[in-house]
Amino acid sequence: MQRITVGQSHAVSVLRVLAMTAILVCHILQSYDNQWAWVLNVGVQIFLVLSGFLYGHKNVDNWRIWFSSRLRKLYVPFVLFAVLCLGIMKAFTETSVKLRDLIVYLFDMQGIFGGVNGLNHLWFMTAIALCYVVTPILQQLKDKAGLVFSILLIIGIAEYGWIHFKLNQYAWIWLYAIGYFFTNLSCEKLRIWVLSGIIIVAVALTLILDWNILLEYDNPLNRLWHDVAGLALCLGGIKLLEQVPLSKLMKVLKPFDANSFYVYITHHVYLLGPLAVIPLISEPIYAVSSALVLTALSACVLLHISDYMNRLIQK
Repeated sequence: MQRITVGQSHAVSVLRVLAMTAILVCHILQSYDNQWAWVLNVGVQIFLVLSGFLYGHKNVDNWRIWFSSRLRKLYVPFVLFAVLCLGIMKAFTETSVKLRDLIVYLFDMQGIFGGVNGLNHLWFMTAIALCYVVTPILQQLKDKAGLVFSILLIIGIAEYGWIHFKLNQYAWIWLYAIGYFFTNLSCEKLRIWVLSGIIIVAVALTLILDWNILLEYDNPLNRLWHDVAGLALCLGGIKLLEQVPLSKLMKVLKPFDANSFYVYITHHVYLLGPLAVIPLISEPIYAVSSALVLTALSACVLLHISDYMNRLIQK
């Protein structure tokens, strides 16, 4: 097992902030019905590959403690924010809110069962939780990283080219696993060859595919491009950025990096749905600025309350 270097750790922080920015801009554009939003949501794929890359550098000895800490960090802020927003929607808007909506967010990995507009992005919590569930299996297969990595690539190609089943609900686990096993390939030379191949495919798809189709949300070519681009941007970005001295930049990025997960949870409700501020303000710059300020404040508050709740639960 390789230890993550300081350069790689800094690169991961930069990419996490960039991925969060991409998702923010994606949903801002979506609130203005701009179809280019569906390019920038590649930030989701980058997050998943990053998570796999990070956990691929670790060996977990006590899975009970690991699962407990991961699920607390994931679901405590999620439940707090979702319950608060659903309560406000029920009390102050005409939106139909039921207990079922919270359950949908807890178990619906792809958002296919609906839910309340403004909180639909929370399907991502279940996707991450399922990645955590398969992590013990991935750790057992670390010694066979090259073989498993090859099988995963074949499965990915088969999904898009031959099988034609709607397997994209589970592509999130595939991306996480690719990031996980890429870390554990046998040598640096092999990692460079694999990364070069991924980047070449990503560039080729970008040049060849019809962008009118790519800008249609949730079609197979859209998903294919996003998955490959997410792999290339994440793994290629780490390789590039780890060569750059980023220590000074880290001082600036640290608060953004620390709050990125909480920004993800909170931002969407201010951009879309019954609690959105965008439709209330005619001037886009003021509308977007207001949504971002509310997001930043909510993220900071949610971080501190979640940390406090997690400490109480641990006791």
